[in-house]
Amino acid sequence: TKQHRHHRLDGACILSAKQADEGGEQADLASENRKIVYSGNISLQTLEYDSSSQSIHDKINKYGGFIESENTSNDDPYWYYRNRPASSRDRARRNMNVTARIPADKFDAFMEDLKKDGQVISTSVNAQNISVSYATHDASRKALEIEQERLLEMMDKAKTIEEMIAVEKRLTEVERELGNENTTLSAMDRDVNFSTVDIQL
Repeated sequence: TKQHRHHRLDGACILSAKQADEGGEQADLASENRKIVYSGNISLQTLEYDSSSQSIHDKINKYGGFIESENTSNDDPYWYYRNRPASSRDRARRNMNVTARIPADKFDAFMEDLKKDGQVISTSVNAQNISVSYATHDASRKALEIEQERLLEMMDKAKTIEEMIAVEKRLTEVERELGNENTTLSAMDRDVNFSTVDIQL
């Protein structure tokens, strides 16, 4: 397998690659068929929580993304005082954690744009090359499709009940395996097309 991890901070890009060539598995990794999954993490602090939170949500929509999960919390140690002084309200600490999916071709721009929504505490970016794994599942899917066609032909030509039962049993197994491969490939396509960004505010 081959895996490439890219760490980009403030425009800098450091590439570290670990390569192993086992039986020519590197065939398509350098071609346009590469499947790269990008993910990022950014932690921000702000004194304008409401506006920063709204800005983050607006940017997710602006870049054509969607929210996969979100949770918020409010750590206010003086909430139980009805007539508390206004200054105590400023001591409340509000938190938001969002996992967003952003179109991969807009990933870098989105990460850079988020830096305007507060004081950046930390950022990280990761790129995983899943080309070999994707090609393996795709080849398995194609092989199963061919076997499925042959089994259907065998079903039409079966002369005994025993032959029909044996073919039908294998056909059921192939269809289940084919469904699993299609599900796996669909999930991989989604990860490639929509990058994952974890945001802490």
